[in-house]
Amino acid sequence: MDKSPVTSARQARILVVDDDESVLRLATEALEAEGFAVFQARNGTQGIDLFRKVNPDIVLTDAMMPVMDGLEFCSRLRRFPNTDQLPVIVLTGLEDIPAVQRAYEVGATDFIGKPFNGIVLSHRVRYILKASENMHRLKESRSCLAQAQRIAHLGNWEWSIPETAWSVSEEFLRILDLPQDSSMDLESFLLRVHPDDRGQVKNSIEQVVDGGHPTEANYRISGPGGSERFIHGQTTFIVDPLKHRPKIVGTIQDITELKQAEKKIQFLAYYDAVTGLPNRSHFKERLEQSLAYAKRHSLALATLFIDLDHFKKINDTLGHSMGDMLLHDVGSRIRDALRVEDVAARFGEGDGTSGVARLGGDEFTVILTSVKYAQDVARVAQRLLSAVSMPFALHGQEVVITASIGISLFPNDGGDAETLIQHADTAMYHAKTRGRNAWEFFSPAMNDRALDRLALETDLRKSLENGNFIVHYQPQVCLRTGNVVGAEALVRWQHPALGLLQPARFLPVAREVGLMSRIDDWVLQEACIQGRSWQCAGLAPIRIAVNLSNELFWKSNLVEQVQETLAITGINPGLLELEMTENILLEDSEKAIQRLRALASLGVGLCIDDFGTGFSSLGNLKYLPFGRLKIDRSFVRNITSDPTDAAIVTTIIALGHQLKRQVLAEGVESQEQLEEVVKLGCDLVQGFLLGRPEKAEKFTSLLRSAGRSGASGSTDKLKQLTESARVAV
Repeated sequence: MDKSPVTSARQARILVVDDDESVLRLATEALEAEGFAVFQARNGTQGIDLFRKVNPDIVLTDAMMPVMDGLEFCSRLRRFPNTDQLPVIVLTGLEDIPAVQRAYEVGATDFIGKPFNGIVLSHRVRYILKASENMHRLKESRSCLAQAQRIAHLGNWEWSIPETAWSVSEEFLRILDLPQDSSMDLESFLLRVHPDDRGQVKNSIEQVVDGGHPTEANYRISGPGGSERFIHGQTTFIVDPLKHRPKIVGTIQDITELKQAEKKIQFLAYYDAVTGLPNRSHFKERLEQSLAYAKRHSLALATLFIDLDHFKKINDTLGHSMGDMLLHDVGSRIRDALRVEDVAARFGEGDGTSGVARLGGDEFTVILTSVKYAQDVARVAQRLLSAVSMPFALHGQEVVITASIGISLFPNDGGDAETLIQHADTAMYHAKTRGRNAWEFFSPAMNDRALDRLALETDLRKSLENGNFIVHYQPQVCLRTGNVVGAEALVRWQHPALGLLQPARFLPVAREVGLMSRIDDWVLQEACIQGRSWQCAGLAPIRIAVNLSNELFWKSNLVEQVQETLAITGINPGLLELEMTENILLEDSEKAIQRLRALASLGVGLCIDDFGTGFSSLGNLKYLPFGRLKIDRSFVRNITSDPTDAAIVTTIIALGHQLKRQVLAEGVESQEQLEEVVKLGCDLVQGFLLGRPEKAEKFTSLLRSAGRSGASGSTDKLKQLTESARVAV
């Protein structure tokens, strides 16, 4: 059976023999992804038959299989002609030392421990194929031996017994960092081997001398300055055909680059590059190991899911580079805040990471294995919150951030890793709803609410596509005349199953999942279309107020979008008012002022919504192109019973008038509240007392009645209410 060199690794034929379907699938997917042709067999007997048909370039076989196991299969392969150089890799558990030893005895080239990583497997196969190719080339051309050895980092040596000196190649001496005129024997060679590996290498060579059976081993060579090289050595026994005496020949191959590549691959596969902590897949493996141990010994453990609060602002304001630095430092803080008694089970000697991992983004997880009481977990969670909330110094800039933590407990909250992580995530979300910078234990009720929220999010996305939203309009009334002079456009969701939903039910979800801007876009266009409709119908002109969320306000093309909407709908720009909270000035006041002025230049009105609840600078306020201030309903609600709220409303009205802005009070629901805001000199009013939000059709009827001379009904009621309030004052 001819085994010529593989001309390209992507043309190689690989025979995989294993009775475990999952192993076959994993190996096949990993190897085919790298361009190899893979052939599968379920036992050694099938493997022999398939071997005859496909003539593979490399064979991977399980050690333990029914019908014919991998060791017998390997032994029979070696009986075929010209298979002495065929790479055969045995798949077995790392702890199964007898199976590994037996595999080498029957002719295996190498072994890979189970379970294996698909990336590492394909890399190992590629390396072995390359080594096999190099050996074929050496065999074909003795004249190119030195050059081929340099290419393959492969040196060779010969020891003709009973002589003492070895005959070695140039590459052999180069790998050992020795001069080319150096002499070599067994003792001097062993001196170059790392002390920890010296006994293994000596035994490997002595086994060949004593028994004649080939051996191979991986070990380290000590170089100058404490440097190390990783070596793959092979030794075999032959009889010199010329001198008719025994000879020991061997090769050493410098696999340092391979080891470094494997280490890097392992790091990329199991560790996070930003923090150096285990990643999601590594964490799940560790959690499964901890769970298995906890189940065997009837122990409890806790999973903590940590999410940074408002981390997006860090990336947006300071940049992703600073964000990565913060994530690195947060990971270190979390790791350092854990004590040995918190995490009794260490995973990996000296890795220093304990049970901490970064799942991705700004999410971290922790396994607490020494859990006796829930309050112990709570104390650890609080300690972590305190550690994270301490100021960070990033390139001389102080940054403060907080975190929210969710906690799930084994066995109460789940028996597998996926469930525990999911429930800890759910608890973390509830910690955020409590105001953030808090921890929360999971409860089944949370899961129900999380499922409801997920369903709401799914329905929300569908409804945006299906047009299940409507706009209601609430009148804004002039206190001097009693006329309707404006309308606030308020979105409602006509849910297919739950009926009409108020904004408080779905807007928080929309904001969290990034749909807020799309809803705002739709409301803006719908309100402008409706305003144009009223304009074309000859109704008294009123200004339509549309709320702009922070998400829409900070869209890069907001000004162009508003301008385009005005052009498409044809509404008079002066009849559109954009409402936004004063908190927009907190993020970037200079940029916000520029954007507000650009919007004002379009001719639209601007209003500060919920005035008094934010933290805007009064110094900036006088330069802003707002035409109206809107007093938040929280101050109006208790204006007749709370002197503090009354004083705040008085101050806002006085401030607005000093700045020559109109002032509107929202949330007026009683005649007493109406009389109070009239007494304080408010200009406009909005609230249930003067009209609830209504569909466009009903609001149109209100406008039509206001336009008819002597008409009675809603408009007369508004005039009576405002008139009686003025009289009472």
